[in-house]
Amino acid sequence: MSVLVLKGSLTGKLVTYVAFTFGLAYLIDLIAYYIKFNVLLFQISASVRMYTPFAAVVIIALIHTSSVRDTLRAYGLRFRDLRVKHVITALLIPLGMYSLGVLYAASLGYIVVNPAIPLAISGALPTTLHPTILFIILILKSLLAGATINTVFAIGEEIGWRSFMQVELGKYLGTALTPLAVGIAWELWHAPLILLFGYNYPHHRNLNGVLTFVLLCTIWSYILYIIRYWCGSVIAASIAHGTINGLASVSALTVIVKDELLGMPIGFLSILASLTILAIMLTLHYKAYKSRVSIDEVLGGGDAEKRT
Repeated sequence: MSVLVLKGSLTGKLVTYVAFTFGLAYLIDLIAYYIKFNVLLFQISASVRMYTPFAAVVIIALIHTSSVRDTLRAYGLRFRDLRVKHVITALLIPLGMYSLGVLYAASLGYIVVNPAIPLAISGALPTTLHPTILFIILILKSLLAGATINTVFAIGEEIGWRSFMQVELGKYLGTALTPLAVGIAWELWHAPLILLFGYNYPHHRNLNGVLTFVLLCTIWSYILYIIRYWCGSVIAASIAHGTINGLASVSALTVIVKDELLGMPIGFLSILASLTILAIMLTLHYKAYKSRVSIDEVLGGGDAEKRT
């Protein structure tokens, strides 16, 4: 069964998705805020929160079809479509963003350090190994976490943002506008975490933090949009999403800044690096396919429904 022919209007399905995704997530946030969860409980609630888009898609499936499993598979939750090259691509793109961010930081005069050194001093890494070896181990651990446990949680988000919303909105908004709309909605879903808890932006629990994350989410939305259609499976986008999260703490330890709006992984340097990666992806993809299909078809506008 294909989700693309589910009964019900686009408006009805989107209202259902938004109501449950945002409603459940915001409810979790309010409970955490008023009960004043400790760090552990907050981490647990944040992890549960990541599956509110998944829950919304399941609810939509229950309303519009008799098979939740077929609906999820039709939206791209299929391991059989995943190839080794997809996994490698999904890991290398976030790693490329991290590398470019560090390069830009060094070029602009930021303080750049080996992130393994403070971790070794704190006891999180062994002190008997050379700092370069420790750095390699740290990066590999981040990539491993990104491709495993982080991916498990990222699937909870990606089945909603890069599958349901991307497919359904793509029918009407097209290739250029769909990731923009999804990216804005994606950030608004995160917004209470910033405003109530200072999540990602402890010094900017205000509009500055929200707007900065809107920009980042929009850029990442385009990147994940392309990965989703390159690989034909939402799992690849989930691996990339999970790896971005896996490299977040490493990024923060690598570039030393007083204001998170300026650095990595959620500030100016990450925006610059992410834009560069997006430009490279679009350029390479266009050059590879311009002689055969239109750029709209390459990015999913033309044959996305066949592959979804």
